[in-house]
Amino acid sequence: MFLDKEYSGRRGTAEVQYQESGDGSDIVIRTPYDYIEYDSDVEKNVVKKLDEAENVKFYCKLPSWFKIPTPLGSYNPDWAVVTENDEKLYLVRETKSAHDSEKRRVVENKKIKCGQAHFDELDVDFKVATTIAEVVS
Repeated sequence: MFLDKEYSGRRGTAEVQYQESGDGSDIVIRTPYDYIEYDSDVEKNVVKKLDEAENVKFYCKLPSWFKIPTPLGSYNPDWAVVTENDEKLYLVRETKSAHDSEKRRVVENKKIKCGQAHFDELDVDFKVATTIAEVVS
C-alpha cells in the first residue's frame, strides 16, 4: 500500500510498498527505508514508480548528509538506483519537473553540473530526470 502523508506545501512522506515475489512467498525489499521523504510531486511519483519497477533492484532517496562539496556549496542529489536487465547499472538521479534550466536557479544548475563532473570521475551514470523512464534508464 502506498500511503501519502501531506505536510506543509508539497513535502511529505511516502510509505514504501513491499511486494511479493513471483511465487508469493518472498517479500521484495528494494529500499532500506519504510518511509521516504519527498520534496515535490515529481519525487512522490518517482517513489511509487521505483517501488513498482521490476528491473529496479534497489533504490533510496539519498539522505541529507550525502553531500558533494562544490565551489558553490554542498550538493545533494536525489536518488541512488540500481537496475538490472542484462547487466547491473548503478545510477544517481536528480529529479526535476522540467529539463529547462531556465526554470531553475542559476546556482542550482551550477551545482548539478558539479555533481555531473563528480559522478563522471567515478564512472557512475548521473543525469537530471523528469520521468520515471529517465530515472531508470
